[in-house]
Order: sequence, then structure tokens, then C-alpha cells
Amino acid sequence: MYDNGYDFMLMSNKSGTLFDHEILDITRKPSISNIHTIAVYLNAEKQKEWYGYLLSLKPRRIIFNPGAENRELYEMAREKGIEVENSCVLTLLSIGNYSPLLDIK
Repeated sequence: MYDNGYDFMLMSNKSGTLFDHEILDITRKPSISNIHTIAVYLNAEKQKEWYGYLLSLKPRRIIFNPGAENRELYEMAREKGIEVENSCVLTLLSIGNYSPLLDIK
């Protein structure tokens, strides 16, 4: 799936579709490789059960959208060499400032 030239996947605690894009059921903890960026929208308290899974995906970057900022997961990711950012993905995309840190292959 592409939007603004970026390949992306949607994940939630419920499967389905959104704007013709399949939503993967995160509760099944799908095995996914070559993750560049994870955009987090859950609040910090709801993220806790997903720490291990999110970090196991070995993303290159995690972006915490407004309301999802989480110092604990931020630090855990940094310790694993993952770039972290508190920002709004939709704003970054709309102003042309969403740039991958590395080429997506």
C-alpha cells in the first residue's frame, strides 16, 4: 500500500479495512520484517502490553503521535538503537517533512 509514496500497513486490535486498506489484527502479533517506522497512536498506558512486540519488530524508527508520548518506551527503543520522535505523522506528511532515515527496501 502506498500513500505519499510510502509503503504502509495498518494495525489495530481489530481486523478490518479502512479506506480500502486491510487492517492487521495486532493481537495476533503478526510476524513482519523490514519495518522502517512504527507510528504509535495509543496512549502510554495502553502501549505497555505491546512493548515487547513492537520492539521485536526491530523498526528503524518509532514516532509517538500527539497523546501517545511515552518516555518509558522512548528510552527502551533508544537503548536498542531505534530512532524515536515525538511528532505527528500526518503533519509531517502534509508539509513534506516525513523523511525516512534510511532507504526502504
